[in-house]
Amino acid sequence: MKLKVVLAVVLTAAMGVAGCGGGGSDEQSEAEEQGLAFVTAWSNSDASGACDLLSPKAMNTFDFEIGPFSCEAWILRGHKDVRLPEVSNASVSGEDATVEVTVSGGEAATIDLVKGTDGEWQVDNYQFNGEKLR
Repeated sequence: MKLKVVLAVVLTAAMGVAGCGGGGSDEQSEAEEQGLAFVTAWSNSDASGACDLLSPKAMNTFDFEIGPFSCEAWILRGHKDVRLPEVSNASVSGEDATVEVTVSGGEAATIDLVKGTDGEWQVDNYQFNGEKLR
């Protein structure tokens, strides 16, 4: 939980400096923060932190679709050293959101989020340069 708070504070500050996320709704800003938190945790090999942001549906993917990988092993296997993540586009529609994040080198991630029962946005699916969760 401490990691989420630290990441949220760091990412919020970074978004302000980079000019990201301006003008959007609170829901959109929260979705953007969770999308950036996921990309940052993933790029820093913080498998536990990245997995904590996944929805139950996404976590079930590891049991039924991916095979012998745990979430943590899958995150570490797919680890990319990304720099300067920035929200390039975000949209919210009810309980669903899509956040597009670009990183240095022009690579892009599309992150689909859903509202969890606790009211927090959770990563439901993501695609990074053709590799996707499900």
